[in-house]
Amino acid sequence: RVPLIIKRPRGAHGGKRIDTPEEIIDVSPTILSLLGVPVPQMMQGRDLTPLVEDPSAMVSGEQAIYSWSNSSRTITRGEWKLSFDSPSGRETLYNLATDPAERHNVARQNPEVLQQLQRLLREQQRLNREIANRLSPPGPVPADGFSDEERKKLELLGYVE
Repeated sequence: RVPLIIKRPRGAHGGKRIDTPEEIIDVSPTILSLLGVPVPQMMQGRDLTPLVEDPSAMVSGEQAIYSWSNSSRTITRGEWKLSFDSPSGRETLYNLATDPAERHNVARQNPEVLQQLQRLLREQQRLNREIANRLSPPGPVPADGFSDEERKKLELLGYVE
């Protein structure tokens, strides 16, 4: 968890603390809203300023927060966090309300929660693949991801040999 600190003009809502975890994708629409700039419809994320005005305005705990790297996938929803380590195939489920340090895997004791988070994680991975397929260029992609023209430019700059 990483805190996000925003200083608003004239100290509006100074010292206000929101304890629910949010996503980095929500920062841009929130800042635009604070600046009075309309948030583009196509922008991902959501404006969090209603949480500052009234913490009960949005029930953040019902929103699933996803993160991934080359070797792991994680989903956090409310007090629950499911981590999946791809190389080992190991899944761990934590109750963040009772175990914020994530030391005790409670997957066996909570099979319904485990199945629900597994389903949500699979759905998010499916959506990610769908988006990637729509954004991928047509035709074969070289193994290193660069076209011949891009590779030549990178060689001239000294980035690749």
